[in-house]
Amino acid sequence: MKTRLSGPKIKFICSSLCYYLLFFLTLPTVNISQLAGQYTIGSGGDYSSFSEAVDSLHSLGINEPVTFKVLSGEYNEHFIINHVAGTGEINTSTYRTDAGNTVGVMVYYHAEEDEFN
Repeated sequence: MKTRLSGPKIKFICSSLCYYLLFFLTLPTVNISQLAGQYTIGSGGDYSSFSEAVDSLHSLGINEPVTFKVLSGEYNEHFIINHVAGTGEINTSTYRTDAGNTVGVMVYYHAEEDEFN
């Protein structure tokens, strides 16, 4: 026994396919931009902590040199800067104090004893 598709069914399949294609082609594209330029770390800045800035570096990468100006204060944080997508000889990430001197910024990590047990 052979089965044949009739004209209306074929038209319906093409119509549905066209609607699906149209739907997916008109969805807004998500554009995640990479970091570029200058950002501020500290209370009231673009990032409240070094950890937030580093997380952003790792998740977004960079597409031109990036400078983080660090506001005066104490930062008790533990963070690791791994490879950042887009970095190279020209595209670097730099950390500088906002005040221009290192006296106003202290970065340290006070580990709790329980973390190592």
